[in-house]
Amino acid sequence: MPSSPIHWTAAQLRETLKDCDNIEVIEAAAGIAPGRMPLYRSEKFDSDPRKGSLSSTLLAAKSNVSDRPVAEVEVRDFPAFLRELDRDIALLKIDIEGGEVALLEALLDDPVAQRIDFIFVETHETKLPPDLVARSRALRKRVSRMARPGVDMDWV
Repeated sequence: MPSSPIHWTAAQLRETLKDCDNIEVIEAAAGIAPGRMPLYRSEKFDSDPRKGSLSSTLLAAKSNVSDRPVAEVEVRDFPAFLRELDRDIALLKIDIEGGEVALLEALLDDPVAQRIDFIFVETHETKLPPDLVARSRALRKRVSRMARPGVDMDWV
């Protein structure tokens, strides 16, 4: 059975995208600071890796994952990653299983946000601890007053 959801998922992506020479699969988590963090996964990962990999997260308090980490993963400073692209971004989709709130806060505070046309976010509010739910609601108010980037926090 697979032991690490990040390696399993990356292998699946590489196989699916093997004929796309303009896509790079980076085995790292999107975050707000570089480093390493524990990765948590669904208890169902071993029996159904495809479905179980969808819940993998850096957020130990997320309600649908095991309380034991399965791996330590590299975390990339995602706003810095976007700045280094040195080009405008038409669409950014964020679905990082509980890490969306901190990442969206950091992105919106960074000048790189002005280079993004649209951000689609799945917030996982039904599975988040109360402090993140409150921050998510504050973000909803903030983005409702913004012209750029356009932000849709109800993507599912």
